[in-house]
Amino acid sequence: MASLIEKEQSWRANETIRGLVPYLLFFIVLFLLNQRVDYVRTNLTKTADGLETRTMYLRQVGADFCVGDMVRFRSANRRSGTYSEVIAKENSVFSLTDTGYQIDEKTEPMTAEWLVKARLEMGENETLTVPAEYVLFTNSEFDTTRKSKFWAFEIVHRENVTDRVSHILFSRDLSRIGAKVGKADPTCRR
Repeated sequence: MASLIEKEQSWRANETIRGLVPYLLFFIVLFLLNQRVDYVRTNLTKTADGLETRTMYLRQVGADFCVGDMVRFRSANRRSGTYSEVIAKENSVFSLTDTGYQIDEKTEPMTAEWLVKARLEMGENETLTVPAEYVLFTNSEFDTTRKSKFWAFEIVHRENVTDRVSHILFSRDLSRIGAKVGKADPTCRR
């Protein structure tokens, strides 16, 4: 019968175990930090705009965020959670153009179907100002055939933003591991 010291020495020499230990320790740390840090995996074939398929992301629960960050928010209108990029912060002016929308001085082209739905959602307003403590999301995955994707834009209270996707945790392209997610300004303070 082998002693514990002999078993430990054989495990230390085993290359498979030595290769798995860092990953196991990382997931144990994630488990211990369960309330603040988690991960999210994307589908093999489709995912939200701004995320890649077949990828695992680091998700920071309850973290602060900036414009350009990829976040998950709870929609008051649809009662569902959606991953999307934060488009505008409080006091930003949102208006529709002939080909898309404009936020402050920045314009973004959108599809004709999206424009029709956006005009319905705007009502008689020509511009909307994002109120204090709110952020704006636009639906870049607009689809008239799916009820969950049939919305043009939404102004959401900051409390309804549940978490932020911050880094790539695992990818088939190993050089992408650790890369930041989103297009937030590097000078933004979280």
